[in-house]
Amino acid sequence: AGENLQSCLAEVDYHLEVMHRIQHKLILPYMLEYRETIVFLIGTSVGLKGNSANTLELTSDAKQTKRDQVQFMNRMLRSFWGGYSSRCHYYAKKTIETSTGGNFNKQYITWLTGLNSFRGIKNKNGTGSQFL
Repeated sequence: AGENLQSCLAEVDYHLEVMHRIQHKLILPYMLEYRETIVFLIGTSVGLKGNSANTLELTSDAKQTKRDQVQFMNRMLRSFWGGYSSRCHYYAKKTIETSTGGNFNKQYITWLTGLNSFRGIKNKNGTGSQFL
């Protein structure tokens, strides 16, 4: 697991570069969230190549709700893999509250929070937890 993350990151960077070049801003916030999750899973701080607009003005409430869903879902995944059980539960709750998505997302979130319930031992620095 994780052996293809560098190629995924390169692919996302390529698409971000193309979106910037043609001034396509519709899915830019989502791609940036996915990129941030991939960088977190790799475990390094990889800077964004080129010039991208990280701050976009979203005009409609529907777009903001969809963006919130993507942000909460990705933050839940990062919290889970980082060992932050309380954050994972918080973002899972927020994802379900804002989710209008299908049954798969709700089942996946339920499964992930169920796994997260088995965490209990704090790390040495007290920031994360490990599975029991």
